[in-house]
Amino acid sequence: MITRRTLAALLPAVALAACAGQTTSQLAQTIVTDAGLVANALTNVLPNLQGVPPGVADKVASYAQQAVGAAQSLVATITQAQAQPVIQQIQTDVNAVAAAVQPYVKPGSTAAVILADIQVLMPVLLLAAGLALPAAARAGTNQDTSRARLEALPRRG
Repeated sequence: MITRRTLAALLPAVALAACAGQTTSQLAQTIVTDAGLVANALTNVLPNLQGVPPGVADKVASYAQQAVGAAQSLVATITQAQAQPVIQQIQTDVNAVAAAVQPYVKPGSTAAVILADIQVLMPVLLLAAGLALPAAARAGTNQDTSRARLEALPRRG
């Protein structure tokens, strides 16, 4: 039986393996691509929720737009050091959106799937940018599956 602790211990290795053997330019492209997917996904959370009060919706929309702006500032020639503050901003926005919408997300809903897919890609994005994983990082579904679902979302940002 695999426990949460085992899964949490495996995630850094899985995320690191996803980045292993990549050249600097491939890491930069991973950062640009995954940051764009995560930011766009944040803009798709709110339209897939019901009953969110206007004040909360405004905050969520603002966080999502901040993440989009941050992701759009990345270029394929960016270094890990240059990407780090941008990725940290996106991580902050992801955490803020997740916390704000948590009471309104129904298990199995489109919004829940989007948020889960974001949580799968964030550790890969953090490691690609040379940042440490948060202690609460946990394994999720296959990264390729999450990327494919996020790529299929409408572009809103």
